[in-house]
Amino acid sequence: MRVSILHYAGPPIVGGVESTIYHHARLLAGAGFRVQVVAGRGEPFHPHVPFHRIPEIDSRHPEVLEVGAALACGEVPPAFYTLRDRLVGRLWPLLAESDVCIVHNAVTLHKNLPLTGALRMLADEGVARLIAWCHDFAWQDVLYTPDLHPGYPWDLLRTPWPGVRYVVVSTDGQRRLAALLNIPESAVRVVRPGVDVAEFLKLGPETRRLVEALDLLSAHPLMLLPARITRRKNIEFAIRVTAALARHKPRAALLVTGPPGPHNPKNVAYLRSLRDLREDLGWATGSTSSTSTVRRANPST
Repeated sequence: MRVSILHYAGPPIVGGVESTIYHHARLLAGAGFRVQVVAGRGEPFHPHVPFHRIPEIDSRHPEVLEVGAALACGEVPPAFYTLRDRLVGRLWPLLAESDVCIVHNAVTLHKNLPLTGALRMLADEGVARLIAWCHDFAWQDVLYTPDLHPGYPWDLLRTPWPGVRYVVVSTDGQRRLAALLNIPESAVRVVRPGVDVAEFLKLGPETRRLVEALDLLSAHPLMLLPARITRRKNIEFAIRVTAALARHKPRAALLVTGPPGPHNPKNVAYLRSLRDLREDLGWATGSTSSTSTVRRANPST
């Protein structure tokens, strides 16, 4: 599938949407999709993602700012139509080659209304199937509503576009957008931002190996006991607490990070007693030379 991603600006510009575009493009390209990014600012950022810069898409382009100032006063100047039609001509060949175009914000935000008008024309012509990935809703923001007026093109931001799939990043956004467009909430898809946990937590290679081997990312909650296995640490209490919690949180897990204390041979016997305890409680234990994890047993354990 051929995917276009469109926004006022793209990577390496710093911003939340631009960061989202970077990761979407990277992951889609890695999954075998043919991805291109179309933006008014930015530059090539990935060897397998073509970048197309169309300056008039930029919300800060001089012509866009000039037209925007007139629109804020309730006037639709001739330059609006000139710019809109120019954008239609420049976008047509790019989007016609795509199976779908993910448009960030331009369908519900007024930062470049000639672009919004151009995208609506292209959608109506069936040039591209649009996914409107909506982060901000101009008609629901008190900072923006003074610049909005009844009629075209402002109403494009508060009416549903035929054939366009709407996406938001939260259930609150789903509720608000559905109310704005007067459509069922089920017509708005919620796609929450993803997090690469290992990258976010800056886990090193050895930690990543342990996290994967012990399946720690599936634990909820994950309780950490950073102690050596010695009787005075009262680890059996932690095991019993975890077992009790698991009746309400089946994915609860306890991670003991230390090995048996090296200076008392009784610690090895203590470790055996802890394993016996988890057997009595119906749990399974996995261990490495320096790490033990205790979690609810499952048929594959």
